[in-house]
Amino acid sequence: MVSLRGAGELCHQLYTALELWAASVLEHGSTTPWRTPKDLHDTIDEIQLGISPWKLCSIRYQGPLSAGTPPKWMTQTYELCVS
Repeated sequence: MVSLRGAGELCHQLYTALELWAASVLEHGSTTPWRTPKDLHDTIDEIQLGISPWKLCSIRYQGPLSAGTPPKWMTQTYELCVS
């Protein structure tokens, strides 16, 4: 079971991953399938029960790092489950 604190951290990580993804495709003139976290949650809620071929992807920021000590999100790797 995920604690409330753990759930909050997970939501924050998911939101951060979505923001990184959106930023990375925006520079190429593209968009992500979800405009808001609610859009993503609605899509998840529509998933039918059963076998789904989920895969785990690791993503990380690959742009230039800030001078000095960069923010943690620029150096961390995030895991994203996709089907």
